Amino acid sequence: MKMLKKYTEVFSEMSNFSYYSNASHQEMPFIDDNVGRNFIKEQFKLGGKENVFDLDFEFDKIRVNHTLSTYTLGIILEPLFQLNHNLTINYIPRNRKEPNFKYFWLLACLYHDYGYYVENRKDVFDTKLQLGDILDILLVEYNILDETKNLNYKRKTIENYYKFCLEKHGFHNHGIVGGILLYDRLWKNYLSKKKEAIRHGILNAENDDFIYKNLHWSKDHKIYYEIAANAIISHNVWLSKDKDQDTDFKNYSLDELLSTKKDRIKCYSLLGMLAICDTIEPVKFFNQFEPKCILEKIELSISNYNKLISLKIVDDCINPEHWFKKIMDLETWTEVEVYKDDEFENILHIKLIK
Repeated sequence: MKMLKKYTEVFSEMSNFSYYSNASHQEMPFIDDNVGRNFIKEQFKLGGKENVFDLDFEFDKIRVNHTLSTYTLGIILEPLFQLNHNLTINYIPRNRKEPNFKYFWLLACLYHDYGYYVENRKDVFDTKLQLGDILDILLVEYNILDETKNLNYKRKTIENYYKFCLEKHGFHNHGIVGGILLYDRLWKNYLSKKKEAIRHGILNAENDDFIYKNLHWSKDHKIYYEIAANAIISHNVWLSKDKDQDTDFKNYSLDELLSTKKDRIKCYSLLGMLAICDTIEPVKFFNQFEPKCILEKIELSISNYNKLISLKIVDDCINPEHWFKKIMDLETWTEVEVYKDDEFENILHIKLIK
């Protein structure tokens, strides 16, 4: 196992946070929420995808910092997950070069909490509204639930889980909304770029595969959008923890999510990585502290050989009990083993199951 280092030390060793080579960021983008907002928008803009954002959506400070901290953590942990290869291999095998892991991570991670605006703003999105009502308000035309079967869960399961969250717990599920929204906005954006390219006489634009403003656009990229959107939708659909919760789930026809199914999320996937990084990222959980302050109080180590992530609280002013409990729940829905250190109570280990 590598030596434990403070989060801030590990993050500061990164040479660049940006996916795009023509953008360089010397400071950690999650230390300041204004820097974070600009970073998120810039990354999508550099890819010609700035239209995924709605003008009236607000970026919540805590979610911005959490999103960027999760994004950076994922880039650091990627060698452990070994996702830096063709992520479409389980969908449509291809012979040509495709985007690496970081492209999919940008789309999925930087957008994974975007739908939280819908969940948080009950004054705008009343909890009496159903999923279809929300999608109508958001002007969704291309619902991924209608367009593909390449989802982690069945369409009915996703819709019923949304209903379960709404009726049982009184909130609109931001992951389900966010994933549907991302797919819709990305596909609309592609269609818009295609029309624009045809209007400017760009070669091959009418054939659905073209270069426009130094960016590659293709109808085949639709599968990329599906993969990212699926990860966002599924990262907020949790399996039942026990028999008591099974009863509730059965009432909502969520048989696919029952505790007896034992079909946990595979950790060696974009979804698995998002679920794990989203859960262990500490900025959101300890949001009473400034990001840099909390990251100075936690150490991190990674063992590629043992497939192990270790977290250590190094300051007595931080009580790890509830954070550790939350992380230990990962065992109920992802293929990991989580356990406390035999010698030190303030160290927790997360082992990826091979």
